[in-house]
Amino acid sequence: MMFVDLHKDYDEALSLAVEVVKQGKVFVFPTDTLYGIGCDATNREAVRRIYRIKKRDEQKPVSILLSGMEDVERICEISDEERKWMLEHLPGPYTVLLKLKQEKAGMFSWLKREKVGIRIPNYVFIRKVSELSSTPIVATSANISGANPPKHHNELSREIVTSVDLVICAGETKYKRPSTVIDIGENKILR
Repeated sequence: MMFVDLHKDYDEALSLAVEVVKQGKVFVFPTDTLYGIGCDATNREAVRRIYRIKKRDEQKPVSILLSGMEDVERICEISDEERKWMLEHLPGPYTVLLKLKQEKAGMFSWLKREKVGIRIPNYVFIRKVSELSSTPIVATSANISGANPPKHHNELSREIVTSVDLVICAGETKYKRPSTVIDIGENKILR
């Protein structure tokens, strides 16, 4: 396990994070909302490892983080209403529930639901990791299930830190709370 301070060595942090994702490993990273734990979203074993690390029920969803709207449109079915809302609000502290395109569903064989939470956070670093690794990133809060999610790298539990391959430190997150989960098609705020 390795720590890298994003503010002191951005280029090294970016390079290491991309390498970790491409190697099917797991890392902790800051976002605009909270610290997340993630991996290549198309790597079933890496995703299962995150569930084990978090002690999370595999029936509970995790989100997919993407670099931008082009990636969303490449893998998800998206209505004009959803597109309009996303273009107005993202990047930002939201998770939007969308259906995967049928031909893309096999990429996410671990997914147990018809819809997946999609994030485009207002945090350039993690969007750049997704872009440079050419893959969506699984993103879920970097805590053991039921524990408080970390808003600062100092709040990461020892159990999480010692279970991952890389920790990107960057101080306190901007919003200090989980993303708002929205199902635009159903016109519902779920969290």
